[in-house]
Amino acid sequence: MKKLLATSALTCVAMLSSVTLSSAQTTVSGNLALGYKASSTSSPSTTDGKVISFRTFTKESQINLANKGKLNNGMDYAAGFSLEFDGNQGATGLAVASTNDSIAAGTSENVYLNIISGNTTLHFGADHIQNPDTMLTNIAGGLVDIDEVLSGVNNKAPIFITTANSAYQAYGAGVVHNFGPITASIYHVPSRSNGLAANNGGNRGSNDVDGTVNAGADISESQTEIMLRGDLGVKGLTTLAYYGTSESGSTTLADKTTGYKFGARYNMGAITVAADFAETETSTLSTGVAVQTESKSIGLGYAVNKDVTVGLMHTRSDRNTLPGATEKLTGINIGYNLGPVAVNVNVAKGDDVGGVVNSEGKAALIHANVAF
Repeated sequence: MKKLLATSALTCVAMLSSVTLSSAQTTVSGNLALGYKASSTSSPSTTDGKVISFRTFTKESQINLANKGKLNNGMDYAAGFSLEFDGNQGATGLAVASTNDSIAAGTSENVYLNIISGNTTLHFGADHIQNPDTMLTNIAGGLVDIDEVLSGVNNKAPIFITTANSAYQAYGAGVVHNFGPITASIYHVPSRSNGLAANNGGNRGSNDVDGTVNAGADISESQTEIMLRGDLGVKGLTTLAYYGTSESGSTTLADKTTGYKFGARYNMGAITVAADFAETETSTLSTGVAVQTESKSIGLGYAVNKDVTVGLMHTRSDRNTLPGATEKLTGINIGYNLGPVAVNVNVAKGDDVGGVVNSEGKAALIHANVAF
């Protein structure tokens, strides 16, 4: 009996040691951001002359799990995923997950399995590979860009281009190579229209794009993207160049989608200057109309000290299907680094928001982001 107990004890110790060793390179991190937004709007539809105001709290929470190590062939690997719940997304997302095979909203965040050999990475996943969803002119940083600050003004979404039609949030495969002064990547997704993943068996009904199973054309709107980002060997410089294209041949999906984005940021000590340019085009066979959007953005930043940065931003956007309107977004962003807590204050003004003539609005948003 004593021998059995001793054996069992040794087995338990071995199991605990195994768990400890296997999780030694697994990390858990996350963040919680709480904010407060206030906005006031006016538009041509406000015939009584009243200004509409809106107040709300905002929330983003995310948990990240990551693991990395060596393969038995000597190559490195990295894998992980995140659970993100913005606002009330957690409740609705989990409810959806219990009724179908698709990954619910908020659970396709930062999913990756990377095989690494030197400066080259083979990537599988979603929302992880380098992508154009960044605004170099947002010099003071923070969780949101100027278009998000003004989102919802007169119930309009700004037409300012942020992602340049990128499908980076859809599941796909890609290759990333670090050349030193520039990092290049190519990414391909089988379906840009549906960022969800099927279950392990790949059941078509779980992430069907064209309606119910066997009730539509089996046409996937795949997309290929290329991106370059780096300092070009110049200290203080950040540049990016992006191109993405997709063709489906379907009358129910965008027949052709393209996106371009170029940007540069240069730091000169306490002063930083930046500029972005983006253009997108989406056409659909059923309408025969090609929607073209063009956005330009400039930014100026000043580091008051190592913890406080003030940034100014201005954008101009035009769309061919919205003649006579030029959307202009202007804002100031103040970033205050408190170590584990970062605070950002954004104040912005929009003209012709959403490409609607005389649709004006103002908004202020303050975020406190805690990393853990």
